[in-house]
Amino acid sequence: MAAARKISDPNRFAIFPVAVSAVKRISEHYLRISLTGPALHAFAGPVNAGQGFMHDAYIKLLIPPPGETKPTDIELNEDWRSQWFCRPEHERGWMRTYTLRAVRRVDVATAPEVTASLRTSTMLCSQIPLRTSLPHWQPEVDIDFVLHEDENGVMGPGSAWAAQAQVGDMISFFGPLDPEPLWTTWNPEHANRALICVDETGVPAALSIAGSLPEGVTTDILLEVPSDTDIPEERLTLINDEVLNRNSVSIHWLARNRQTERGQQLCSRLRSVLDVERKSLTAQEPEPEGMWPVLWNVAEDIGDTYVFLAGESSVVRSLRRICVNEAGIDKKSVSFMGYWKEGRAEG
Repeated sequence: MAAARKISDPNRFAIFPVAVSAVKRISEHYLRISLTGPALHAFAGPVNAGQGFMHDAYIKLLIPPPGETKPTDIELNEDWRSQWFCRPEHERGWMRTYTLRAVRRVDVATAPEVTASLRTSTMLCSQIPLRTSLPHWQPEVDIDFVLHEDENGVMGPGSAWAAQAQVGDMISFFGPLDPEPLWTTWNPEHANRALICVDETGVPAALSIAGSLPEGVTTDILLEVPSDTDIPEERLTLINDEVLNRNSVSIHWLARNRQTERGQQLCSRLRSVLDVERKSLTAQEPEPEGMWPVLWNVAEDIGDTYVFLAGESSVVRSLRRICVNEAGIDKKSVSFMGYWKEGRAEG
């Protein structure tokens, strides 16, 4: 497996304005929203080509505050992060991490109009070549949203926006500009074994990765979802049938069904897959910390086993602890992503 491409220009990103082109309920807690706009011609490949595998490519969705119909726009100068984050949420809105589930081409003539323009960084090392003409098609991407509520019955910003989204609504997101690579964390390099372990917020990334798993890698994919009704039909997973039929690939669907706490089944099944027993350790690997994103690290110097963990931060911490402290997997072989944290916002 080839190593992931490295980012050559950290300022080669942009805010891409898009419009909702389709809304589809795919299970009890999942909603698939398609987004399109001419600015996506400037997105990193293969999105700009309108076809290809996404792996676990992610974007940073900018969710506008309540009542705002225009997509979020930020002047991307050298201080944009501090300037934006210091503003109250009810003014600036929120930022959330989402996986690009799929990409295709759509006819410009039938696509909803996007009135906002691409916003690039003022610190770009090189400018974006201007296209004198655009094709009759433009890219359309899918994002799968989890519609979940907290203990008080309140949805988070991303879920709340998705639940109300209609065709024609505009929104924007951060993403890489061509020719930079997609923003991804899946990087197994030459590992012979892979473990993918996610809660419901990481399921879109895991299924996207599973759609293009290379041969010869023994892979266990552990997916915890809220309900049995969220275990999708094969036609919705976009996983290649050839991959599904491999003896070397095992997919473990774990449904909480209001009977277990988030992450409880994941931890139990991960210990089973790794053949380790729960134990108390007097000396443990220090817990990783992070501010933005909440918890995020991409594996490097991968050994024989590669681990990909994604979901709510406290769950990810527990899974990482099992892999490193209980199973003895080298911490450099573990990619872990806290997409969100209960009681704490990403932005």
